[in-house]
Amino acid sequence: YKWKPVGKYRDEFAPHQAIVFNTDNENTYILGSNGNKQSCLMWDGKTITVLSQMPSEKTFFANVYFDGIIYTFGGYDAYDKCQLRSCEYYNIKKDQWFNSEQIVPMGKVEYELHSDRSQASSCVFDNDTIFIFGGYHKDEGTLDIIERFHIQSKTMELMKLKIPSPLRRFQSMKISNKKILLIGGQ
Repeated sequence: YKWKPVGKYRDEFAPHQAIVFNTDNENTYILGSNGNKQSCLMWDGKTITVLSQMPSEKTFFANVYFDGIIYTFGGYDAYDKCQLRSCEYYNIKKDQWFNSEQIVPMGKVEYELHSDRSQASSCVFDNDTIFIFGGYHKDEGTLDIIERFHIQSKTMELMKLKIPSPLRRFQSMKISNKKILLIGGQ
């Protein structure tokens, strides 16, 4: 096998970006920033397009795509050197971000994580549920917590159930109607 260039981009990519594949239109979204100008890009297989920028700069956040929306959970603010509990979401058709203190009147958001964290993982479980697993917090270390996001009501629930061993830097994926696989991490 040989590597083959498939496109060019004339600006810098941020370190620690998130990649989201949209199964509806087969475009790939490149999210996140740490001092660079472009925090929301779309690659259609040939061209990289700059989209509406994320409301705040962050990296190391969990994300999922579901039904025309990209959801982000937590992350890391490199300027303040802290983990985040913010949860923005991006409407692909509208090219617009929502649920951020920076864009909501008087900073009132619809929902946020119960715990600040970066390096977590998230996956869609059903038409109303996204789970957010583990992560890292600078004071607490690697986390074993699980939060459930209810898509329709836009509410976040801290679960009593915990991950058997704290995890960060890993992936999660639904593998059956009753099971989620957590793979990798430390």
